[in-house]
Amino acid sequence: MRAQHPNLFPVLLYLELKLDNPARLAAELHAAGFNNRVETTADRAVKALQTSFFFAVVVAVDLTNEKSLATLRMLRRKAHRSWLIVAAPQCDAHTCDLIHRQGGDACIPLPISSDDLIARLDAFQSRERPSF
Repeated sequence: MRAQHPNLFPVLLYLELKLDNPARLAAELHAAGFNNRVETTADRAVKALQTSFFFAVVVAVDLTNEKSLATLRMLRRKAHRSWLIVAAPQCDAHTCDLIHRQGGDACIPLPISSDDLIARLDAFQSRERPSF
C-alpha cells in the first residue's frame, strides 16, 4: 500500500511536450496524496514557482532543443530546493548526464507511468534535496 502525502509534498508538472493523458497522470498523483498543479508553458511554470513551494517539479520538454534546455536551467534556479525530475524518451547514460548538467536530479522514461513517478516521489520524500 502506498503512503499518502496530503498537502505536504506538492508537485508541479510542467508538460511542454504533449503527453497522452496529463489529466489522468495528475488525477493518479492526487489519488496517491500528492497535491499537484499542471502547467504547459515555461512562463506559467516559473510564476507557479514564484508563488508556491513544490517538493518536486516534473518536466517533459524536448531535450534536443536549446530553448528547452535553457528552461530546465531556469527552473532549477527558481526551484533550488525542489527535486527536478525530467521525462525523456530513454534514460540512458548520455541523457541522464545531459539532464544532470542542466540541473535535473533524475530521469523518468516517457511515456510517464504514474506508478514509476509515484515510486520516485516516494523515494525522494524521505530526504531533502542537497543544495549546491
